[in-house]
Amino acid sequence: MVERMISVGGNVTLNDVRRIVDTVKHMDSNEQLVVSMNSQDSYNAQNIFSVLEKNNFEWSTKGGHGGRDYYIIARKKVRTRVRRSNRDQNENNKELEDKLNDIILYGAFMSTYNYWLSSDEQKNKAQHLQSIGKPKGIKNRK
Repeated sequence: MVERMISVGGNVTLNDVRRIVDTVKHMDSNEQLVVSMNSQDSYNAQNIFSVLEKNNFEWSTKGGHGGRDYYIIARKKVRTRVRRSNRDQNENNKELEDKLNDIILYGAFMSTYNYWLSSDEQKNKAQHLQSIGKPKGIKNRK
């Protein structure tokens, strides 16, 4: 593993932050950055943490021997891929296919989606509901 070292003086200056930005932009996942500073100035490390976070780095801090030094050890976060099983992929494909089957070419929903009814089915249903409770022999008007 390649280790890059940057030493920061008393206060963290804009120049120090720029050096760190330039360094992390050119680092690979197999490299490690160690930023050293005086432990009394560790409260100024927030700008460094912000730079590391924005550039997808994880870090840990460590105090040196004798309590004088403060180290920030940073590595690029490794992206892990979750491999789906064939069964999960098939289930996702079936779900997607069902969703696509419910949508026609121009984006309108088919009548089966969420129990939606076509205009003719709605008309027939309304006529049926109107006929309920009417005495037999009275027909619906058209």
